[in-house]
Amino acid sequence: MSEEHPIDSTVDFVPRLITGPEEGESVLPCEPLTLVEVATGRRWFVESEALVGRHSSCTIHLRGPDVSRRHARVRWRAGEWWISDCHSLNGLYVNGRKITEAPLRNGDEIQIGEQLLRVNSPVLPSDLGHAVLQSIASALAQVEGSSMHRRAS
Repeated sequence: MSEEHPIDSTVDFVPRLITGPEEGESVLPCEPLTLVEVATGRRWFVESEALVGRHSSCTIHLRGPDVSRRHARVRWRAGEWWISDCHSLNGLYVNGRKITEAPLRNGDEIQIGEQLLRVNSPVLPSDLGHAVLQSIASALAQVEGSSMHRRAS
C-alpha cells in the first residue's frame, strides 16, 4: 500500500558549495590573443588555444629547421594566456629567457628557433585587472571628496 503525500509547491534541493573554477578553467571570458611575427608582420589571432610548430596541423605554422614539429602550446588558463614548451629540441624563450612555461603579457617577445613573435593584444587580462583597480580607486576618491555622506541605519 502506497502512502499519499500532500501536494507541495516547494522544491527540495541539496545545497552545493561553489568553490571556484577548476584547475585550468577561466575566471574571466577569454580575451583573444594576437601574435605578430616580427620579421614579416604576419598575424595570428588565438581565441582559446594554439599549437605552434612546423607541422602542417599546427595552428601557428612556422618554417625553419630549428622549429620543432610541435614546438609550443599557447592557451588560456586561470584567467590569463600561457605559453609552454612541448619538449622542443631547441627550447622556447620569452623575453630572452629560456622557459618551460610562462604567462604572456602585452609586448612580450617569444623566440621559437630563429622566429620572433611579439604579443600584440590591446588589452590582456593582467592589463585589464590593473585598469579595473585604477577605475575603482578613482571612483572611491570621488565619493570621498564629495559632500554626499550617508549614514548607516
